[in-house]
Amino acid sequence: MRAFVSTQLLNQFQYGDYDILGAYINEHYVVTETCETGAKPTDVTQRIDKIRRVAVGKNAPEITMIQETGDSLRLSAIAGDYTLVVFWATTCPHCTEMLPKLKKVYERRKSTTTKVLAISLDLDDTKWKDFNKAGNYSWISYCDHKGPAGPIVSDYNVTGTPSFFLLDKNKTIVAKPATIEDLTSTLTQLNLID
Repeated sequence: MRAFVSTQLLNQFQYGDYDILGAYINEHYVVTETCETGAKPTDVTQRIDKIRRVAVGKNAPEITMIQETGDSLRLSAIAGDYTLVVFWATTCPHCTEMLPKLKKVYERRKSTTTKVLAISLDLDDTKWKDFNKAGNYSWISYCDHKGPAGPIVSDYNVTGTPSFFLLDKNKTIVAKPATIEDLTSTLTQLNLID
């Protein structure tokens, strides 16, 4: 029963800045030692560890991208005061609706030192390229064509798309907005957009 409750709590709190709340509730109130083994359920413990690794205030996991030219680009090498990492996919209707809105927000930025790294979870290279071309997105786009099974998705504990991670110049996670509206509000509060 504990595993069920833990899983449900983590699922309910998985988006935005609430994931850390779900982890806290689980650690302090749900996942306790059992009489039989004295161990915590492994899958819940692993999920909590993943949540904590990408919590607000933590350093973002490094991302190494191999570009079409064969050149390597690392997240840490993206110069800018802020970097927004966005996970999305052409198969996600919320994402295909959100990206044009994100483009409008991106065009409102006050400084070119705010960057966007859009990471697609697409498996189909043609769909991904066609969508980017049609949208004329000027930010950094990347797709490893491994979908939700890719290492970047795992490192960032992405459980759904779209997912946002706002990083400061040191690549510390400063916010994990749940929606484009939350993102716009966060960027406005930080005085990054008009």
